Amino acid sequence: MMLKQSGLKICEKTTNFPLEVKDYIAMNTGINIQAIDTKIQVIKKATEELKPLADKFPAVARNAARLMASVKMLEIEVSDIANLTK
Repeated sequence: MMLKQSGLKICEKTTNFPLEVKDYIAMNTGINIQAIDTKIQVIKKATEELKPLADKFPAVARNAARLMASVKMLEIEVSDIANLTK
């Protein structure tokens, strides 16, 4: 397998057929990257909406910040892959 930087395409050595990164992952793992990314974005939006409501509730504010950190990690792991070919 080869990842080409300029086009961000994956080529199988056996077929030399270029595949989108998300399609390659879906075909070889059965994982729907786009569906996971959509859920991550929903969690991110809900957490961002929670922040202003937590002004006078420090525990909620701290946990919202922790949630945002976790969402960022999910984005690094999943959303970046999903967005490679958008």
